[in-house]
Amino acid sequence: MLRGCHVDWNLNAELILWTNKWFKLYKERAKVDLTYHHFDYNGCSYTQLEMIDKMIDLTEIMKKEDDFSDEYADHVKEFFKIWELVFPAMWW
Repeated sequence: MLRGCHVDWNLNAELILWTNKWFKLYKERAKVDLTYHHFDYNGCSYTQLEMIDKMIDLTEIMKKEDDFSDEYADHVKEFFKIWELVFPAMWW
């Protein structure tokens, strides 16, 4: 539900909205093979594209959640865990 999103400016909410938007654009505009890089996450191997999709899905969920809930906090932790893994491959 991102309380600060529509009422007051809130950096947490803005980051979720910004990354949601820009990861979608990155998928559309990337001139590289987003299936080239693979990442180990929770015991499975995922492509860069799959990891981007996971982050988009998480931000879609977070946009609807109470940003003070335990579920929201868990999703934020998972988002940044994935982001930390894929960050080095996001330069192109």
